[in-house]
Amino acid sequence: MLRGITQPSNPGFVVISDIQRDAAGLMWIANIQAGLAVMDTYPPRRSRLYGLADLEMPPGTDLSKLAIGPDGLKWVATSKEGFALFDDGGTPFEPGDDAAVAISTSREPRLSSNNVTAVAVAPSGVLWVGTDNGLHRLRVDYDRSRQVLSFPTWREYRLENGLNSTFITAVAFDDQGNVWVGSRAGLTQLRTTGRLVTTFTTENSGLINDRVESLAYDASTGTLWIGTFGGLGRLQVGLGLDAADETASLTAYPNPFVMGGRENGQVETGLRIVGLPLDSTVHLFSLEGRLIRILEAEPGATAIVWDGTDRDGDVVGSGIFVYAARTRDGRTVRGKVAVVRAR
Repeated sequence: MLRGITQPSNPGFVVISDIQRDAAGLMWIANIQAGLAVMDTYPPRRSRLYGLADLEMPPGTDLSKLAIGPDGLKWVATSKEGFALFDDGGTPFEPGDDAAVAISTSREPRLSSNNVTAVAVAPSGVLWVGTDNGLHRLRVDYDRSRQVLSFPTWREYRLENGLNSTFITAVAFDDQGNVWVGSRAGLTQLRTTGRLVTTFTTENSGLINDRVESLAYDASTGTLWIGTFGGLGRLQVGLGLDAADETASLTAYPNPFVMGGRENGQVETGLRIVGLPLDSTVHLFSLEGRLIRILEAEPGATAIVWDGTDRDGDVVGSGIFVYAARTRDGRTVRGKVAVVRAR
């Protein structure tokens, strides 16, 4: 079913650029210079290859990224021809009821480049399109009965809108209402409403390398995995689906925290609580339940430093303290730390 490249002709050289599963569990495969393939399993019992003509693409088109929306529509990105909507009509293995609409700069002047480097569909159905010349947020209106596609709203992001680079490499969503955009100059956090929050770089965060190449969000752990030119990184966005409220998944160090003491020859200036879910707030309590201090992380930060003082600015006494991090969705993780006042 899969075919080799045609320019130059090499039937034995089959190139796959992306694979996605739809809601029914079917595998959709972007077959470079051949088309869009679908199969039920591997080895397949049922399969079909929709050629480039079926996607309204010219011969030799290099398909790059693939996204499937909650409505089952497929979005295919290319390196030179823009992107395309593909509608299989609800019958992926049967011909005759499918349709496609290709979008390029000649047809849609709001598209900043035909080199589409990323495509993703939010759970709300909003389409995000990344190019080598900017990022686009599109509201989609598709009439399946008439096979008519339009974009009632189209928002573009460039350097003047807060991006560090207009060369977009990846787009991913989490379950906390964030859109994560990788580029050649960092990782940008936006809200699903389109508001740009911040950009992580090697200078202001623990990002390994500013050239981000791929993104993947694991909802079971609340972790965003970040593939860069310098290695693989992770960002703790939320608690994850499997996290219990009383699970102490954070790390506090040094523990015990000796105020005025030394660690590796350096005077300790604070207790560091790391691994915080993004945009969380930390409450510190005594063992008796008395609130000692409320700490709020900086935007985009996943760590907080406590200097050992209470809400009035007074240094706390020695003892055991409980720290609780509350996430945006209301869940809490807790831990304990011992504080010792050096004599």
